[in-house]
Amino acid sequence: MRLILVRHGETNENKNKVVQGFLNTTLSKIGIQQAKKVANRLKDEKIDFAYSSDLDRAKQTAKEILKFHPETKLILKKELREQNKGIYEGKQSINLHKDIMKSKRPFNQFKPKEGESMIELGKRSIKFYNKLVENHLRKTVLIISHGGTIRSLLMALNKETESNYKKYIHGNTAITILEVSDDKKHKIKLLSCIKHLEEQYISDFKEDIKKYY
Repeated sequence: MRLILVRHGETNENKNKVVQGFLNTTLSKIGIQQAKKVANRLKDEKIDFAYSSDLDRAKQTAKEILKFHPETKLILKKELREQNKGIYEGKQSINLHKDIMKSKRPFNQFKPKEGESMIELGKRSIKFYNKLVENHLRKTVLIISHGGTIRSLLMALNKETESNYKKYIHGNTAITILEVSDDKKHKIKLLSCIKHLEEQYISDFKEDIKKYY
């Protein structure tokens, strides 16, 4: 299976550092342009199946990509949603970061009130991944999801500790490609690539990682 993982385009909440989680936000003007850019980059891929989070920011990104693949049906799945961040949704992300630090727990073990931990998100995403492997082993599958969901999946697949999470952080419309062999072993062929975006966004994204992670 060739698995193409794409994070959704930018939202105003992304830009303003507002926690989204299950909030149903939409792409900003920049996010729409990003979705068009990643769509153009993937236009020559042969996509057999396309799955997306049912949240609008992911759906919008997926629909831009599938304009180049009109024969491919988009399948919406709640399992591909971002981490449920409970009481922090709609608030500035600094509040969540501060409370994680205060808890003195690894970030992936911190469970927001009324939400789920990153470990729980990883289990959710792995369960979905295993279904894909069972059903589409020799096909090309596109998934449009969220930064936390993709990161949690990759960390779980690679049995990574929380100390190595930075290498799996995805910018908006970042692409990761996995090749899964018949014996169900996977290899990362491309990881968190955003070369299709503007240099300014790439620079800002790198600075955000240094500042916030």
